[in-house]
Amino acid sequence: MTFYTQYLHPGTDRPPLPGFAKTDPWTRTPRPHPFTTRLSRFRPGVPITVSSSTPRAQVLYQARAEVQSNPMAAPTAMAMSSDGSVLAMSAADGSKSADPILRMVRFDQDDEDGPRVLPVVRQNPGLSNVAQAFEMDNEPTLILLADDDRIKSFRWGPNADGELPTNIHTMNSERIFNGPLAVLAGGRLLRAGKGKAALWNLDALETHQDSLGKFIGDGEVNLDNSWRHAHSDAIERSSGSKATAIVAFADDPEDQPATWHWHKPRGHLLCAERMRDTEGFSCISLDIEHGGRRVTRYLGHGHDPEKVATSAGDLNVSWTACADGHARMFDVRRPLPVLTFDTGRQSDVCAGIVCIHPDGVPSMSFPFLPLRASCRCPW
Repeated sequence: MTFYTQYLHPGTDRPPLPGFAKTDPWTRTPRPHPFTTRLSRFRPGVPITVSSSTPRAQVLYQARAEVQSNPMAAPTAMAMSSDGSVLAMSAADGSKSADPILRMVRFDQDDEDGPRVLPVVRQNPGLSNVAQAFEMDNEPTLILLADDDRIKSFRWGPNADGELPTNIHTMNSERIFNGPLAVLAGGRLLRAGKGKAALWNLDALETHQDSLGKFIGDGEVNLDNSWRHAHSDAIERSSGSKATAIVAFADDPEDQPATWHWHKPRGHLLCAERMRDTEGFSCISLDIEHGGRRVTRYLGHGHDPEKVATSAGDLNVSWTACADGHARMFDVRRPLPVLTFDTGRQSDVCAGIVCIHPDGVPSMSFPFLPLRASCRCPW
């Protein structure tokens, strides 16, 4: 404000702050529970319908949380296992942020330094670039991460020796299938490309444990586009297993999903494109099991959809988080949104969304990204 009163408008009074810039101190805001975290803020006068009869929902809506800090590189992607025991993160490390890193935080184990410290496993995934795609397969306890050239899998469950194994699979994306990953039923992995997707049957693939000391695939990976040192021992050199099958998108060979989500109840992929890739930002559902045909086109987005989410608590509902600052709720059988939430302030990007039903209570949480902070707001 000093710049405003001294240089822009000398001699004038400081203008009042807009409503969105006023945040009361934590001691003056409602605190629904003694264990409510100080990182939360509650709006006064908003009725909360959860009670002791819905204990899980009550913990969430009262923001009861324990906060621990652990310095690490900012993650490029993260995912949590379905049982909540493992949080996996992909990150960029090194002096030039060119080295890929896989981190796993275990919530089902105590660290050697005591129960107040979360055990963190840090691994080099052996990719030639920082991972751009990330996914978890809960049944075989696999973490999958990928750069433009390859996909690698790691298992978070302990092996027979009680230690985490390293690399399990390496798959060749051929620099064509460089989009998002999706885990399908039956142990299958799908990765998007332009107008088509590559499919791998994980159970039938060669593993590094089957071929100790040998390359998987046809020789070594091409490192001409790697940002890492070409002679680095940290890069695993297998070119990787080629795709089991290629699925073409039957209705539009120009479709290029930038993000997608496997909707298990209907067996469809909910896909979204980005304007920088396709000169549009369409959101559609694809039937991969029947030739990659388009099922529905979802309308109403004003910019790139950043994330698509569903909840097992409502089989016909999906949500999108959009760069226009809005979260939208869709009935997957209808093209237009049912509800729209203005999630940010000053047109902040809605970068993600989580839909859950604790104790049957429909809830969603989304991060919005102001200039210097990331905030999560439950509804």
